[in-house]
Amino acid sequence: MSLAKAFFLVASSAFYTVAITPPQPRVLSNAVYKGQAYEYIVRYIAYTAGVMMMTVSFLHAFLLAYPGVQSLPVTPLICPATPSQAHLATFSASFIAGVAILSSGAFIRLWSYHTLGSLFTFEVVVKDDHKLITAGPYGYARHPSYTGMILLTIGAYFMYFGTGGYVAECGIEGTPALAVLGWSWRISSVFGFVSLYRRCSVEDTKLKTHFGGEWLKYREEVPYALVPYIL
Repeated sequence: MSLAKAFFLVASSAFYTVAITPPQPRVLSNAVYKGQAYEYIVRYIAYTAGVMMMTVSFLHAFLLAYPGVQSLPVTPLICPATPSQAHLATFSASFIAGVAILSSGAFIRLWSYHTLGSLFTFEVVVKDDHKLITAGPYGYARHPSYTGMILLTIGAYFMYFGTGGYVAECGIEGTPALAVLGWSWRISSVFGFVSLYRRCSVEDTKLKTHFGGEWLKYREEVPYALVPYIL
């Protein structure tokens, strides 16, 4: 059971990291949208989140896989509460839901990367050779990569903050210095959600200006920005 959970932790963190890693170099152009603070730090947020996910997952996996881990002098430093391996190995409902949600988000996100190809950038910009893509996930929602990002974040929260998760079981938030990391994750997540939602209208406006009637037709065929039949 311990090794099985260690596998899901490492695999999920790998999916997460790949799905938030910028697929294209930074776009250096005066046409790039800079209307909110998020645009200046989006790449740093992505890289930091990936490092945090991989670090926490490997620490949790280490605690599960190493025999006699509770007797190691380093254990109180990486897991202050020092719970039993049985607690750390628990496949709780929140952990299972987290893996499922995160995996769904990674799939949608990577599907979006593949569908847009070189047009997918972390910067909001309409290129000179831009094409209006309506295939793949863009046939269901106009901004599916943002849907994927939101699912990735929610899934990770359930996995690590819920019962059986590293943050919950190791008592991370019981240590003031480490609790800052937990609240930083929450605050940056909300900040990211709000910023991505604002991006939807910005991108729609830019595409409407560039493609005109073609985009208006697409908007009629795909009226939902993030979630089909809901939002």
